[in-house]
Amino acid sequence: AAMGAEFRRVTAAVSFVAWLGMTLLFVVVALGWAAVGGRQLSGIAGLLGARPGLAAVAAVIFWIAVPVIAFVAFVTVIGIPIGITLLLVVSPLLWGLGYVTTATRVGFFLADLRRTTPDLDRPYLEAVLGVVIFQLIGLIPIVGGIVIALAGLFGAGAIVVHAWRRLGTPRNRPDEPLLDAAA
Repeated sequence: AAMGAEFRRVTAAVSFVAWLGMTLLFVVVALGWAAVGGRQLSGIAGLLGARPGLAAVAAVIFWIAVPVIAFVAFVTVIGIPIGITLLLVVSPLLWGLGYVTTATRVGFFLADLRRTTPDLDRPYLEAVLGVVIFQLIGLIPIVGGIVIALAGLFGAGAIVVHAWRRLGTPRNRPDEPLLDAAA
């Protein structure tokens, strides 16, 4: 009985340290993204509020397509590093950024409730507040894990939509005339 109690105590301490470490990691990522790409973070978080269905569909497509592409890549020797990279680097990185994006959207929602105008160029407060709220929700058994997982998936879908739109938008090309000569 004493051994079991000691094991539970150590497990609780390790769990708290892991939770605290992940919280600090996501806060640092949120602050870094808000500092370097605050306008993009605000735009993607705004997309979650403006077009949540589009973000959800993109998330489902992305999270089905990437593992399928990775496993198809495993068939060839050349594709093995690509498949491993997709599964072990791209997917977790996009989930983490998606988590920060959804957390920032929650921060914007709270700013709306407080009737304050968030700084869209540097949304430090909104990003950190959202991350802390999601991390606290994550402490709730079962439901918290589901909410956290869906937050990352949903935010990743918004990032995919944003990237897709940016890739599809034509840029100003120097070789094209600004005005039509026939006009």
